[in-house]
Amino acid sequence: MAHFFCHSTIHTTPSTEKRFLLFLQFALPASKSAPIKYSNKNASHKLCEDDWILISAVAVRTHLAGGINVRCGVELGELSIGPDLQYLQRLGKPMPPVITFSQLISHIERRTLTPEGLRRAFILDPANTTPFNPRFTINPDFVDISGLPRTAMECGNTLAIEAASAIEPEVRFEAAPMPPSIIAEGDSWFRLPRFLYPKTMADYLSESFPILNLAHWGDLLSSMYNDGRGQFVPFLSAGNIKVVMFSGGGNDILGETLERSLNLFDVGHADPQDASYYPTAFFFEQLARVMSIYTAIFDQVRFISPRTAVLVHGYDYAIPRENGIFLGVRLARRGLHPADRPELCKAIIRVMLNLFNESLAALAARYDNVRYVDLRNTIREDEWFDQELHPTATAAERMSVKLALALRKVLNVPEV
Repeated sequence: MAHFFCHSTIHTTPSTEKRFLLFLQFALPASKSAPIKYSNKNASHKLCEDDWILISAVAVRTHLAGGINVRCGVELGELSIGPDLQYLQRLGKPMPPVITFSQLISHIERRTLTPEGLRRAFILDPANTTPFNPRFTINPDFVDISGLPRTAMECGNTLAIEAASAIEPEVRFEAAPMPPSIIAEGDSWFRLPRFLYPKTMADYLSESFPILNLAHWGDLLSSMYNDGRGQFVPFLSAGNIKVVMFSGGGNDILGETLERSLNLFDVGHADPQDASYYPTAFFFEQLARVMSIYTAIFDQVRFISPRTAVLVHGYDYAIPRENGIFLGVRLARRGLHPADRPELCKAIIRVMLNLFNESLAALAARYDNVRYVDLRNTIREDEWFDQELHPTATAAERMSVKLALALRKVLNVPEV
């Protein structure tokens, strides 16, 4: 008998143990009929050949007497990988992709791809992802793309979004009997690809308020305004919108131009207290441009619909990580390596976000119908879903409570 011992921070129940699949570089027992014993904390379940354990993100593998010790994370899931598993007979032999590219396309077209399958079939695309704009590509460890790697990778983001929509088509409020009275316009802090990312603040707010969410990850504030022709404008003209919420500006100051916004690392400014040295004149130009666009938006809302309130928020302190595809790699190109100088890198982003928040708060204070919500110091350091820029569901829900409080005050609705 072979033993797999899993010491995991994720708790599973006995009823889910048999749903795990082996997705590891580990061997089968010499005899295919020999049972495998899987132990997870206090739970123990004997597994046979087609009862496998799916274990991802393996951090440490060591041989122990009588078995293999695995320290890792555990994911639930169901997936048939076929009866022929002899390729796993030798320890350390990699497992080949689970499904073919054509099978993935078929699942998407037939709407049979599960959320778990979606998360395994697609991964973040580090080459094309930018801050506040996650993009996806095919996971070659899960999907066999041999023979057409370039084609498969190039259409990966489109397929990921299509697959997510196929699992659960979005509700279109425009067709609803009761039109929404609140509009959410913004970036990835209001909308992210479903199933690939956790819920956003707007998702949680939609559970309690009639919200039409026009946001899209990656949008610039200039795109939301669109020279006065933003998506929100026709709804304002209809006269029934009570509040417009904006989540914007992050892409403009921390997006593709982030490197231009930072001075090169200077040994004379290596202390975190020197963080204010690093934002360049270009950063302040971008910040001023963002505030000018917000000014135009606020003026437009007040002109078209004087009774409509505007709700805006700043961003919490994102954390640059070594090799982080949103912030870390961009700081590193300026000689600011999060692995070597984590506190300095965090302090630089903190300075930039403080400047953004303070500018937006000051601008909002000039308008009677605009309310600014401060979300700083809401997300804990371990509550970044992608480690750097987007909050976990728990953190997003906590931030939504702050926005909900502001919404109720604006709408004159009693607190619950």
